Amino acid sequence: MNVRETEDVTSEAYHGTSEECARTIEANGFTLPQPNQSNRYGCAVYFWLNSKEQACWWARKIPDVKVIAVIRAKVAYGKHLNIISWEGQEILQKIARKISESTRVSQVTEAAVLNFMAKKGWIETALILDLLQTSVGPILAGFHSVKGTRLILSVYRLENIIERTIVLTEAA
Repeated sequence: MNVRETEDVTSEAYHGTSEECARTIEANGFTLPQPNQSNRYGCAVYFWLNSKEQACWWARKIPDVKVIAVIRAKVAYGKHLNIISWEGQEILQKIARKISESTRVSQVTEAAVLNFMAKKGWIETALILDLLQTSVGPILAGFHSVKGTRLILSVYRLENIIERTIVLTEAA
């Protein structure tokens, strides 16, 4: 696979959640979610890149949460797929076509492609530009945005999350 490994690190990755979950994460670290329909970009920990405000906005959308929290993390990119780049999109589409051909499924979700690549060890993180459904090619199904465009850093390998600190707690 043609995904380059990089030594890039960001200290501006923000994860919005409930205060209760944030305290657990602070004490024990993140855990990867189980596969389900809400894993838009695969079984990963999602961060808003450079935007504590978007993490707050996201945390407020969690049902029945009275106090939200934002965790700032330092993340090493490692084997990184930049889906914003032309090359990254080409890789994603190529893998989607191969999965589609081998499974005889006409459309493959981005989550399925990213999970496949992570399981193979081809990627550890991915940078995603969350766009509207109308801007996505026909091979990828289930791609949607939540109120606009934003940068999401998906981390598929927990060891790439080097540090984590709660930087905000407030009433939802």
